Amino acid sequence: MLYERCMQEQPELVWSTEQRAMVPSGQTKIDCEGALKALKLMGQTLGMFKKDPVPEEPRVESLEEYLRRLDEEEAQKSST
Repeated sequence: MLYERCMQEQPELVWSTEQRAMVPSGQTKIDCEGALKALKLMGQTLGMFKKDPVPEEPRVESLEEYLRRLDEEEAQKSST
């Protein structure tokens, strides 16, 4: 699996001017970025990151807004 391969420790290589080649420095490193990318792609493939649409909450209007809306509706009815 790609994730496991990325998480394996690999020797860190440095340039040796004496040997004119890359040689192990004695430290190890892992490819965290590659591992995270592999996990992200697997999750997307399995549909784990789908955003659920947020239902709109019913809007509660104040008494003033309600009365204003009733006045506007009544005014429209009387004008037609």
